[in-house]
Amino acid sequence: HRIRQRSERGGRGLSSPSITVTLIAVIHVVVDCRWSVDYASYLTSQKNFIVAEIDGRGSYGSGTSHMNRARLKLGNLDAQDQIAVVGYLRDNLKFVDKEKIGIFGSGYGGYLTGMILSQDTDIFHCGLSISGIYSWPHYNSVWTERWLATANLTDNLRGYEESDLTRRVGNLKDRKYLVIHGTGDMVANYQHPMLLVKALIQEGVLFKHIVSHALLF
Repeated sequence: HRIRQRSERGGRGLSSPSITVTLIAVIHVVVDCRWSVDYASYLTSQKNFIVAEIDGRGSYGSGTSHMNRARLKLGNLDAQDQIAVVGYLRDNLKFVDKEKIGIFGSGYGGYLTGMILSQDTDIFHCGLSISGIYSWPHYNSVWTERWLATANLTDNLRGYEESDLTRRVGNLKDRKYLVIHGTGDMVANYQHPMLLVKALIQEGVLFKHIVSHALLF
């Protein structure tokens, strides 16, 4: 994982015992150490935040065995790794405010944000899903079948069902959840958030939904 924290004097470090900070987990399929100025940089430099980016099972860059651990069961093992690491950080970094821990991601990260909130019981208090992929049968078949095979009784129908966020949204009733999506999204078309929103409404989950034409994040 990578953690950034702004200290009281404006530098970066991990030892500020006199303050408590908000911990945000940012979900990526690829976690790397290339220098960049992004939203995480803004949060850590201008707000009282630290950011964790976690290489869980299923992420790229650590060999095919590590990457394929999430195959056929997306949103399960990779979600459990994120929960476990953030739980460890919460319990061992004394300056983390245990009541202010959130998570966000875009694309697959947006999907995984919802899956994590649906499985976690006491770590995360809020989540933001941006341009998420919420219905695998409606996503790019080449990518989907690479990771989930086909949705047949003789193949991996159970994997599709267990990886379906819309079947788990009842567990989001006590969370603050924001869904952002662009109507012109060419990767995860607007059918994805509509299916998620329908499920959230049917389950009586309170959430916020922001719609734009196109998003760059």
